[in-house]
Amino acid sequence: MRMLSAASPSGSTRARRAVARRAARRSAELILCAGLKSSGSTWLYNAVVQLCRDRDARRSTTFSPGVLPFYAETVEDFPSAAARAAVLVVKTHVPSPGLVRVANFVNGKIFITVREPRDAIASVMQRFDHRFDGCLKEIAASASRLVDIASSARATILKYEDGFCSNPETVNTVGRELAIRSSKATRAKIFQALTPSRIQRKIDTLMTRGLFGMSPGPDSFDPETQWHPGHVGDLRIGKYSELLSPKMQQLVLDSTAAYCKKFGYRVEISRPVVRRRVHSNHHRVASSPAME
Repeated sequence: MRMLSAASPSGSTRARRAVARRAARRSAELILCAGLKSSGSTWLYNAVVQLCRDRDARRSTTFSPGVLPFYAETVEDFPSAAARAAVLVVKTHVPSPGLVRVANFVNGKIFITVREPRDAIASVMQRFDHRFDGCLKEIAASASRLVDIASSARATILKYEDGFCSNPETVNTVGRELAIRSSKATRAKIFQALTPSRIQRKIDTLMTRGLFGMSPGPDSFDPETQWHPGHVGDLRIGKYSELLSPKMQQLVLDSTAAYCKKFGYRVEISRPVVRRRVHSNHHRVASSPAME
């Protein structure tokens, strides 16, 4: 995570801060979609974007673009177009304190998606073929920040294990939280666009158009939607028992103890059910991709 420096800000830093100040002065709507990796955060982000764009299409605005979605962990990450947008939809895994302060300053809305941290790590290892040590570092950093912002009165928490990605009512709930009035048909259309088959179709189209780059890999993504080539898969809960050794599980639980307590995840160790490869901190786990 890149933190704000206490030193004299660079020209780029001053520009980014100016974006935030201008957004605050004109009360731009800021929506943070914060979540642990593999917790359904990309699904939620796209649902929020589509709801906001439907509303934007039904009202006149002097801002262009009306709705601007992007990924950021700090205010410095904001694109220059943020100064002109009416609505900023920000996906983030490790939101910096400064970014959260800006969101609170402009009365922004915060959504938080959470998942059992061992499952989150197992999914990242599956989908991206990443090493355990790197996944643990990423998930632990994200978990720590999510605990810090979960106490905000503006935060709505969605738990992966509740199946929010598979429930049409989630679109209704998100719309209500954002005070967006949309027709039943529109909400149904948004949900249908976010079913696994439709997401896979979207990913295939992005791949065909070359939006994942010349040589797409697991870490490739579309900047607009944040979809990766391997987002669609099994949605299984409890997969960590098949992929993580007891030692790995304990390391995860030790690193995310506050997160588990805050969001109600148990901390018992499960014995591995299936060993697809020898598991150690220096091996990778190969498996089919998953949408998580």
